[in-house]
Amino acid sequence: MASAMKLNDSNVSTVITSQGGEWNYVILSTVRTLPKEEINQKPTIGWRKKHLGFLIDEHQVNVALTRAKRGLFIIGDKELLVTHPVWFELIKYLDSAVMKSKDYFKKC
Repeated sequence: MASAMKLNDSNVSTVITSQGGEWNYVILSTVRTLPKEEINQKPTIGWRKKHLGFLIDEHQVNVALTRAKRGLFIIGDKELLVTHPVWFELIKYLDSAVMKSKDYFKKC
């Protein structure tokens, strides 16, 4: 399967292939989740690597977060993401802008 494809004027790609690109709006899916009871509140680096994958690579996170010119939507498991210090700080900073999916769909 190709790492990038066109769908109705939308670009779908991986973080690595999006490096150097820029779009008006970006939807970033973090693609990782766990049941709340399986989330380690004091995770080791190995645990983070296993359960967060590329999301612990600060360079890839930087690329993912800097591709949007007008709007960035991050879809992910907040409880899992905050186990990593970079995501914890980002979510804390953006907390007032973070919207739960159920609240978003109520507005639609």
